[in-house]
Amino acid sequence: MLIPAAIATRLFANRGDAPASAPVFQSARQPGYPLTERAVNFIVKEAAERAGVNPAASIHWLRHAHASHAIATVGSSL
Repeated sequence: MLIPAAIATRLFANRGDAPASAPVFQSARQPGYPLTERAVNFIVKEAAERAGVNPAASIHWLRHAHASHAIATVGSSL
């Protein structure tokens, strides 16, 4: 599992009475359909612009930033 079970349980609970096949994160433009990678990237870029941070921010950039931090954290604890 990619996320801890306790977090997954909370996320799935947010679907309320929706069927188990319902997406956890729904598209605002197409209710009932999952939020796309492109939509998430747009949300991140918009948030970065509003926050005044690096406009190059993207989901890809965040993934690499997290990986670099994780490697540095693990490396410093050895």
